[in-house]
Amino acid sequence: MIESGEGMPEASRWRARLWATVNAVLREPGFLTEEFLAGRRAQWLTPFGICMICATAYFGVGAAVSRIASEPVVVSEQLPFPPEAQEALQQMGARERLGDERFTRMVSDARALSLRLGKDIGDAVPLVMLILMPMFAALTWLAWRGVLGSYADHLVFAMHVHASLFASMAMAEVLSLVGSQTIAVLAGVGVLVYSTWYCAAAFKRVLGGTGAQLFVRSMLVGITYGIWLTAALLSTAAYALLTY
Repeated sequence: MIESGEGMPEASRWRARLWATVNAVLREPGFLTEEFLAGRRAQWLTPFGICMICATAYFGVGAAVSRIASEPVVVSEQLPFPPEAQEALQQMGARERLGDERFTRMVSDARALSLRLGKDIGDAVPLVMLILMPMFAALTWLAWRGVLGSYADHLVFAMHVHASLFASMAMAEVLSLVGSQTIAVLAGVGVLVYSTWYCAAAFKRVLGGTGAQLFVRSMLVGITYGIWLTAALLSTAAYALLTY
């Protein structure tokens, strides 16, 4: 919690609220939701505000990483798909769907295709998560019907949860700039572990329930959200292939 900041310049007060809100949203799952729903809002940024700031940070860092990763790499030759993989793709009907020219271009350089898919999917993640955020709120509203006052309260909860996810993924992207594959993998695992802990702690603090109820409801929400997210990203990958 921060002090009222009376006598401080407006910009300084806003920065103090920003850092206090970021600190709380990252380190105390569910705390900001409780504060907001209890009416203690003056010392914090709004749920929408902190969510958009964290999402913008992730967008910005991700875009910078994509630009660095997509910088031209001098290679002596292309890296085509192995003949077995090309044959398997043809048996799956890829040539008929893509056309001869596009199919040939796709299988002629696996490296370029991998970079394109990675960039398109990476760029889509934050946008897809923003689109799914109201649906996440709907899932928790259905799973914990009657626990909070209304769907709007669940949307506040969803914005705080997504703010923490965006912020943690932005930090992982920063670590990936080190250039070490090991660090990038560890950062990704760290985000997964942190996200699991954060959601479990936030669900318990804000939504509650017995141990069994909490586990079952959390799993249902997580699996359903994960299916929607995966489907959206697979659609992005399919579009990237069709337009390659």
